[in-house]
Amino acid sequence: MKIVSTLVLLMALISNYSLSQCTFTSSNGTGYEVTISLTPYEIVQLTTPSDCGSTVNYGINLFYSVNFRGKSPNGGLNTLNGILYIGNDQLSFDLPEQGGSGVTMAVLVNPCDYRDQIPQPPVQATIHIQGPGISNQVNAPCELAGSPLPVELTAFEGVQNGNGIRLNWTTASERNNDYFIIQKSTNGTDFATIDYVKGSGTTTVEQNYVFEDQEPAKGVNYYKLIQVDYDGTQEEKGVISVDYTKSDNVYFYPNPVAGTTLFVDEVADGSSLQIISMQGTLIKQMDLTSITEIQLNDVMSGTYFFRILDKNFGTVTTERIIIR
Repeated sequence: MKIVSTLVLLMALISNYSLSQCTFTSSNGTGYEVTISLTPYEIVQLTTPSDCGSTVNYGINLFYSVNFRGKSPNGGLNTLNGILYIGNDQLSFDLPEQGGSGVTMAVLVNPCDYRDQIPQPPVQATIHIQGPGISNQVNAPCELAGSPLPVELTAFEGVQNGNGIRLNWTTASERNNDYFIIQKSTNGTDFATIDYVKGSGTTTVEQNYVFEDQEPAKGVNYYKLIQVDYDGTQEEKGVISVDYTKSDNVYFYPNPVAGTTLFVDEVADGSSLQIISMQGTLIKQMDLTSITEIQLNDVMSGTYFFRILDKNFGTVTTERIIIR
């Protein structure tokens, strides 16, 4: 006797993955059970068929396990497949009638239907099973905790880069990722948004992102990364801290000075220069910008101390310069 029954699976799509099992038991004395486990774990963006126009095509990868207990039927089951339901979409998938475990992909039944993004969960699935001795039944719902692809962050780090801080982060996969928000704090509690970085939509290809903070504060800077979906849903992805120390590498050239012009590089805005004689007399003082030409036509030949005062960091850099 061959009966078809339908199993309804309600999938609570959350970030941690776990298996859920539903079991069919034969009722004709053959003495076997079929246990089916499913875990959705990945959205895959697929190429849209050429005759479908402008629409998003995708599939969902599922971990599956089909196990027989007792005396399994010769040749396995007759039919074993299913349908996933996400929003208005239906995706079909097949499972092995002889049992086993692995990965199967659910693909859209109607790939040409218009959609501008992948629908949000929740997801519902029906399993269609046919085999000897399986009674006509609809099993109680099975809860599956699995996620068909949030933004999976694999790295988020920061490092001082000259007079700034460079942030780098990497995603292994993304689903409906519109953009990232970058926030900064100097106390680890009060964060303010400093910029936005465009996301990559939906992809299973690794993505690398870079952001440069050109105005870090002295000491520890805290950075928070927030991911935003197309529908406005936000998720905090992590907080890192980077200790920033102002570089003391101030460069004067040429030295000795043969003419009347001296150049100075790597000077922060808000710095000032003092020219001091070997006897400690202040000869000249001026404000500096990041790259500055210093005119020395009013300074006599000799040896002097050139002192850079960084008002932001309270640092002093002194170098001896010879003017000929």
